[in-house]
Amino acid sequence: LDQCPSSSVPVELPASFTFVSSIVGQKFFDAAQSSDLACGLELFLVREPDNPADSNAILVCLGMDRATAFGYLPRSISAPLSLLIDACAVNILVYLSELTDTKRMYCSLTCEFSSEHLLKLQPDSLLSKTTRQLFLHTSSKANTEISNYPSKLKANFSLLLDTVTTRDAHLFQSDELELIRKFSEVSSDSQNLFVRLLFRKGPWYRTNRLSYRDIEKLDDAVHGLVHSGLCILSWSSSLASSSSS
Repeated sequence: LDQCPSSSVPVELPASFTFVSSIVGQKFFDAAQSSDLACGLELFLVREPDNPADSNAILVCLGMDRATAFGYLPRSISAPLSLLIDACAVNILVYLSELTDTKRMYCSLTCEFSSEHLLKLQPDSLLSKTTRQLFLHTSSKANTEISNYPSKLKANFSLLLDTVTTRDAHLFQSDELELIRKFSEVSSDSQNLFVRLLFRKGPWYRTNRLSYRDIEKLDDAVHGLVHSGLCILSWSSSLASSSSS
């Protein structure tokens, strides 16, 4: 809390705010492999003050008890949030927001503060500084880290294509170069979806099970890939197949 904004810095706190956080430490929990995990699933936070490694630890659980835990909130989030939870100063709604192809998990947290709580916050009190720290941190650094992940995946894939086609174009057949050209011409959403599917087990994917935060219009992304010939859509079963497979 040493870097909390001082009382001289005006920070207007909303009655509620929502942010996205990664979920860490899944390798320590069997529940992380549960088939029940799906985007939109309601989750629960359970404090673990007796954790020898971090007394501010917060478990992310499928239920209200530790037995259903499948990960932790990162320390940058749990440090301020644990103080608010221990003081019963906040109500938190949590949902699983994303399961990435590399098995990274993210959750959406909405922190709700009652008007009584906000009025009682003294500018120099620990709870006031903690609330401001959490609000400022989650509205900048935390979400910047999360939002950069998908764009890096596509950027790295595009860099790979540019490198091999520039240096070793003679190794590719004409139909392979045509696929690369088509990929470069589709929309950003379609490119994101193509790269996502490329790293998943295929060849068929249910479109109603596809959900990625970095793809704003999933239907348009699918149709862009179909129109370019980069994937095949089966309307009868709502299945999409990436030609990359």
